[in-house]
Amino acid sequence: MTQVEKILQKFTRLPPPKDLTWLELVQVMASFGFEWECSGGSHGAFVNEEINAEIKPAVKPHGKGENVIPAYQIRNYKKILADYGFLS
Repeated sequence: MTQVEKILQKFTRLPPPKDLTWLELVQVMASFGFEWECSGGSHGAFVNEEINAEIKPAVKPHGKGENVIPAYQIRNYKKILADYGFLS
């Protein structure tokens, strides 16, 4: 199993993981063809030009020691990916 497959498995498990990092989320989104485009500071969007899709707002965690994606954001990303047909 590759590193990306392990991260995808972690991302899709229930309940949402409490230790998914920003870099892992970027890898998950990249595996579905989305690239992070920063619009300034910690805000931006995940863009997939192949299917003309944009997920925004997307906020990179910031602050002291903050690098973990909150569970509610993981649920939102999973729902959006399911709406686009990437997840079942």
